Order: sequence, then C-alpha cells, then structure tokens
Amino acid sequence: MAGTSRCCPVFFSGFNWFQSIPRFPSYSTSNTAINQLQDSHPDNDATAIKRLGEIGPDASDTASEIVKFLDKKYEQVVRTEAAFALAEIQPDPDLVLPALIIALDDQDPDVRGLVASALANLGNPAIPEITKVLDEGQDYTNKKAAAMVALKEMVISSTNNLKNCR
Repeated sequence: MAGTSRCCPVFFSGFNWFQSIPRFPSYSTSNTAINQLQDSHPDNDATAIKRLGEIGPDASDTASEIVKFLDKKYEQVVRTEAAFALAEIQPDPDLVLPALIIALDDQDPDVRGLVASALANLGNPAIPEITKVLDEGQDYTNKKAAAMVALKEMVISSTNNLKNCR
C-alpha cells in the first residue's frame, strides 16, 4: 500500500461527490423558515419552527405565525416545537399570551412544559393570566400544574438574576 493516499483522487476525478449529497433546507433568516411552514407537511413544519426557535429573539417577528401551531389540530411534534420556539424567541406578550394560556391544557406533557417555559420567559406580563389559571375551580389539573411550573421558573430566573447582581 505504499504510495497510496487515504482518498484515491483517481476514483473521484470528474465526479463532484458533494453535488450528490441531499441538501436539507438551510434557514439563515426567519423568512426562509416561515416560507417552509407553508408546505403543510408536519415534519417540515416542525423543522422550520425549531429553526425559528434556534434563531432566538431575532425571530420574534414570527411569533404570530408560530403561535398558530400550538393548536391541537397539529401533531404533537409540531406543537412541541412551537412551544419551544416561543420560549426561545421571547415574543411580544400581547401576541402570544392568550394562546399560551390555552396551550397549558395540552394533552401532551412535553408541550405543557415548554408552554410553561414560554410563559416564564414572558415574565411579569404573564403573571395575572397564570394566577387566573390557578384560581380556576378547586380541582388540581394538568393545566394548573403547568401554570405552577411557569411561576416556579419565573422565581428561579429572578433568584438567579439577583445572584448575578452581587
């Protein structure tokens, strides 16, 4: 094997193997991801929404589109990614608060947990709505449990912020 390289250039000559690799959508802007949402395929919706969440606060202008995917008519993976994205992009509370409160009652615990995180990230504007959920009737429900998680996350976040001020 003396004289041979690890990659045989003769085998690949004239063939650009990079062109044969399937390309997956790349989202450099939130507009690209929003356009992907319009194809109505659950996997593509979930991927595009996840990418918006990864963009973070720079994608906050997409919140009105993302919030639609919290609706129970969408598959669990899509609702989960929508809740994650809303937690990450820190949108205007007025745009998302009503839908997040409704989504606290989602049948999926992962969705409820991420919705609680999204509410916690909204901070003070979410507190009155969360306390309304806690005041609904006497029964302990999954919705109330998720609301308590949101408040707990707010307290933890505030405590950590205070510790960082020292």
